[in-house]
Amino acid sequence: MRDSNPLLKTAQIIGFESIDQDLLLDYQISIGQGVLTRKTSFNCLEYMADGRLKKYKVCKCLAIGGFSKVYLVRSLRDGQFYAMKVMLKRFISENQK
Repeated sequence: MRDSNPLLKTAQIIGFESIDQDLLLDYQISIGQGVLTRKTSFNCLEYMADGRLKKYKVCKCLAIGGFSKVYLVRSLRDGQFYAMKVMLKRFISENQK
């Protein structure tokens, strides 16, 4: 007999994120250095293999320049944090950057 409960399906968990979106705590937990000093609830990050930008969760904008923006993102493939630079494709092709 198959169980149709979606909560019981097998998922590959790649990390955790705090419900209150405490980025510092989330980063520390991801590298194994996090210390919980208060009661905190977490969501599980599940592995996603398909999609392009769907592979990343944008956490916050780090910088805005004249031609681009830099975002702090978290990979949904491995749970690690990265910086992502975003530029308009039109700007790149017009200025051959």
